[in-house]
Amino acid sequence: DTIVLVGRMVVLPKLARQHLRAGAPWQTCSIRPSGGPLWNLAKEFARLEGDAEDVERVGQIMGQFNQHEATLSAIAGSLKRLKGRRLCILVDQFEELFRFEKETSREEAELFVDLLVRSNVQVTERDGDTIKESDDQVAAVHIVVTMRSEFLGECARFNGLAEAINRTQYLVPPMDR
Repeated sequence: DTIVLVGRMVVLPKLARQHLRAGAPWQTCSIRPSGGPLWNLAKEFARLEGDAEDVERVGQIMGQFNQHEATLSAIAGSLKRLKGRRLCILVDQFEELFRFEKETSREEAELFVDLLVRSNVQVTERDGDTIKESDDQVAAVHIVVTMRSEFLGECARFNGLAEAINRTQYLVPPMDR
């Protein structure tokens, strides 16, 4: 998994061009944390499967987020259309998570961050409540986070988030027209 802090206008079009030129099989999705980051992510995963309006399927995907040692690579790899493919998840306006955490659910915000920063990306294949390694069902997941720089300090409130951001950040200078 890779977490990168960068502008949305750069990454997704570049991946689309790479797919057109080189045939690189990128799937992309974009979410915002407001209103429920896990629900928003599960809905995007369901959309990638073609089931965006299937509330039951979205709920099933949300259940996978709660499994012990679940990773986004494993969950994405379990989706019909993502096995063995590369997925770029854009979390736009990430600073919304800090307000969600304060006003709605610290527990959900922590689980969302845990899924983003979990280091063990080769975990997949459910066996009861445990998850085992299986390379054929892993999707390569890359995470792009956009966040206003005045919120960088807020990342320290979540275990591992500040470290992940510090390892991979790209600060966009002030933009003009």
